Amino acid sequence: MYIGFPEKSGEPPKILKGFKKVDLKPNESTTVEFSLSDKDLSIWDIEVHNWALQSGEFEIFIGSSSRDIRAVSKLIVKESEVNPNVIE
Repeated sequence: MYIGFPEKSGEPPKILKGFKKVDLKPNESTTVEFSLSDKDLSIWDIEVHNWALQSGEFEIFIGSSSRDIRAVSKLIVKESEVNPNVIE
């Protein structure tokens, strides 16, 4: 699972945030679940030396590699949902 941060965050286009190896036979499918924490949606703030949760529209990419994306979804974090407290 790769995360695409909002453009204003200045992060690379895709950042690996989760990985699970799944062996499938031809025509077989399965369900894989990932959880995201506030820290997964944060960047290191060099001014305060702490993690800062980002607001805006994130893209969630699922694929076998960053160049082989097979599903894309969006996640929106509203500015009002961002708590300025320390992210552990």
